[in-house]
Amino acid sequence: MTRYAVGQNYGLHMDSGYHEGNGSIVQRVYTGIVFLNAVVRGGELIFPLHSFESGAYPSIEKLCSESHGLGREPLKVAPRQGLAVFFQNHASGERAEWGDRIEAAVHGSCPVLEQGGKWILQLWMRSGARGFW
Repeated sequence: MTRYAVGQNYGLHMDSGYHEGNGSIVQRVYTGIVFLNAVVRGGELIFPLHSFESGAYPSIEKLCSESHGLGREPLKVAPRQGLAVFFQNHASGERAEWGDRIEAAVHGSCPVLEQGGKWILQLWMRSGARGFW
């Protein structure tokens, strides 16, 4: 469970794959995000639906603004209490245990702009030596 206070956000990222910070592999095949409260303004879950080089993502503030410069509009999901969003991080594949990463799964959280903050619950379905859990 995560709480975002006014002004907080989470930059663009993938929930699965090679973690550049410490070199580990995170095998989150699917992600689920459940909004636990409504947000008056801001706090959208955003999918840019655009290809970026890994680590060369635009700032979340710019992406969430009207002048993001991508050409096509990103997909924005407004936080509503009880709304759940599920997405796949890896394509099914025979050559790898959990397949190639799906670029459309790059996402972030726009800044919360009004009092009350945002609460979410994250669910990750993984694949690995211990099986699917």
